[in-house]
Amino acid sequence: MGERHVPQLMMTLTGLEAIPYVPLPEGYALRLLAPGEEPLWEALCDEAFGRPHTFAKAVAERRGYVADGVFMVMAGGEAVATGTAICDHEQPSRYGYVHMIAAKAS
Repeated sequence: MGERHVPQLMMTLTGLEAIPYVPLPEGYALRLLAPGEEPLWEALCDEAFGRPHTFAKAVAERRGYVADGVFMVMAGGEAVATGTAICDHEQPSRYGYVHMIAAKAS
């Protein structure tokens, strides 16, 4: 305890202007995780990583968690992928990291 985690890789982005728009394939939608949908996130991560995950412990209780940092990709009403961003307020301003990425195998 008290030991700081050192990131494996750090990338810097100074603006969003250079990021091109890439549309999702037809039938897919990107949106935020809605309140009460935490089991969808847990099921994706459980399948992707082969072990149980609890949204509260893995994400919501983490320093820097914000609800609008948890994204879901939906296809036909089914959750097929997720990505989570965390902002580490102990680091320099505007510092954040990608925390959890998971997707269904097929």
